[in-house]
Amino acid sequence: MLSQAIPKKEINMRPYSYDLVHPYDRSIFDKICLTTKKLPEDETELGLGENDEKEPVILSCHILSRAISRVFSLKFKDGYFCFHWEHSWVISPHSHIIDVYPVATLGGPVMILYDLGTPHKILYQPLPTESIYGDRFNRPWFTEAVDIVEKFLRFNI
Repeated sequence: MLSQAIPKKEINMRPYSYDLVHPYDRSIFDKICLTTKKLPEDETELGLGENDEKEPVILSCHILSRAISRVFSLKFKDGYFCFHWEHSWVISPHSHIIDVYPVATLGGPVMILYDLGTPHKILYQPLPTESIYGDRFNRPWFTEAVDIVEKFLRFNI
């Protein structure tokens, strides 16, 4: 078989953008990737509780972004992805996007360069939280879920 004849690479392709990202941002991103890989495949194992409708709370980009921002001392943003999907992400110390739970994507987190020369200023539209979500993120079930995920992440750094 051909796949057996080709040795596996230990390092993935290095995109040109790698050198455009500050080493500290890359270091934080690497830590976030390693930590989020430890999240259970079955999110019910996190025990995030129930929402106001007595339905199980599922892990969302909103919960994960807030927990990651606490653990790694980063800012999070709420807004829209691609003008359609409500979304949350975190911002690296040098102002790049770290999308910890990318929309319609297998894999993640991903780091996105956020400067004038990239199309991502159009894809990631930050907006004031209250204008989109009202008080949803202040409800006890939501803040408790963020606390649970934060504790899990801190334990698994």
